[in-house]
Amino acid sequence: MFIENQGSNVVSLQVSRYGDIPVGEDFVTDGAHPFLIKNNTEERVQVKIVDAEGCAIDTWLDSGWNPEIVYKLIKAPEGLQWGY
Repeated sequence: MFIENQGSNVVSLQVSRYGDIPVGEDFVTDGAHPFLIKNNTEERVQVKIVDAEGCAIDTWLDSGWNPEIVYKLIKAPEGLQWGY
């Protein structure tokens, strides 16, 4: 059984693969999977992400896992991890 979003993309309620995001670089996962971002810092951080529509938007990430589905992170700050 698979869970699909409104765009018919398969989504997961749990993170089963994850890793560190290199600081200062644009980031996409191997295979270009959409991913979630975990902020491991104590502070909110502002980032620029590319969403499912291909739009680059600025957003704030709170500490912990954030709900935004991301296709690309632009110039990553320190303390972030990816997961899907």
